[in-house]
Amino acid sequence: MGFLITFKSVTHAQSGGRVLSNNGILSHLVRPAAVLARGSCGYALRLNAINAQKAVYLLRQKNVPFAGTFYELPGGEIKEAKL
Repeated sequence: MGFLITFKSVTHAQSGGRVLSNNGILSHLVRPAAVLARGSCGYALRLNAINAQKAVYLLRQKNVPFAGTFYELPGGEIKEAKL
């Protein structure tokens, strides 16, 4: 299962990616659907859901602002995550 962390800017997404990489979490920068970006042109980091809680914790610890978190379920369904 995949996990998406959305950001309002590419700069924040890149900063988040560096934080995760420096802590051993592999992620990929992607452009999410507009609905996930909350109506704006946003960016997201896609990672393995097993790392979701650690990733969110690290971003908060390093004060990297993010807009939302979502699970990518089998079959393509997206569900908001409350982490």
